[in-house]
Amino acid sequence: MCAETAQFERTAAAADVLVTGADQLDFVRRGGPVVGEVIAAAERTLRPCVVVARTVDVSARELRTFGVEVAYAVGGEPDLGADALTTRAAGVAGSWTW
Repeated sequence: MCAETAQFERTAAAADVLVTGADQLDFVRRGGPVVGEVIAAAERTLRPCVVVARTVDVSARELRTFGVEVAYAVGGEPDLGADALTTRAAGVAGSWTW
């Protein structure tokens, strides 16, 4: 419902890359339902999908079977604060180009 209200599909089609986040990216949860929706939108719009997560327990080869181009682990405790998360995510954003 949120994706539809925000016209996410249209925004995704205009983007160069889709970036989503999760606490943990693993085989069981695959980042959760929001990550799944972003991956699906990336596939429908033929855009690469990048996942930023506190922990990543999936290899680069296996990520591609999920529809994820690359995933970055930012580390930290489960209750990582907004400032620390922003600093870690900024490091990721500065290192990735398409």
